[in-house]
Amino acid sequence: IDQYQWASMHPVEAHPEFAKEIMYALNERYDTPEFPRKREGFYWDQWQQVIFGEPEKIYQDDYYPQPYFVNSVPPPTGRLIVKRNGRSITRRIPKPCILIDTREKDPFYFKDHYNWIEGVKWETLKAGDYTVEGMESLLILERKSLPDLLSTLIHERERFFRQCELMTEYRWRALLVEASYEDVKSPYDSEYTQAHPNAVSGTLDALEARFGIPVIYTSRYKPLAEEKAASWLSKHFTYWHLESHGLGRVLQDGDL
Repeated sequence: IDQYQWASMHPVEAHPEFAKEIMYALNERYDTPEFPRKREGFYWDQWQQVIFGEPEKIYQDDYYPQPYFVNSVPPPTGRLIVKRNGRSITRRIPKPCILIDTREKDPFYFKDHYNWIEGVKWETLKAGDYTVEGMESLLILERKSLPDLLSTLIHERERFFRQCELMTEYRWRALLVEASYEDVKSPYDSEYTQAHPNAVSGTLDALEARFGIPVIYTSRYKPLAEEKAASWLSKHFTYWHLESHGLGRVLQDGDL
């Protein structure tokens, strides 16, 4: 069963961002001359034609790859809680402003993570794709979708490793991969025949060992990857802010 059919049967459980994408697709193509259907009797094969274009066509893209089953809970809506002596000081802690590299394509805007992120600005970064205002020399996050990662390792390997070497200048650094480890280890499309899953996964392990850059495996479902990036960036900022203001590198006494 694929994610679209599942969402049609379980609309309440479907991820809200995913549900919105389905509705956008329906609104865009519903009742057009190419597809004059009535909502009554809207069977799966007809709905599949709305979403896919053709009933037999296999839908595949970077945002909602198929086969893929999204059943994640919505992200948190509250602030990251900080306490001292049993009392919350959360309101005293600012939220970070994220700096996005001007060359970043299809960026994370973090618009659904206002509880963690104050806003975003564009800036040409020395390395990586994302950092935090005030931490430009301390923190960097490189982001790679699976197609981008494969293309980079095949065609721009040396340049990518030079970028990784630049990232070692930062105290906190990471490579966020928009794919699970299972995705990385699975066979690739025909356009990436030069890349073998074992070689790619091995390269990522070697990259982490040589440059000390943690590899964060996330999801090919973009909102989940964006949530992970928002959480990673905001938590690093919060710990840094607490430490730099003499409040200790801890969120709550006796805990993290």
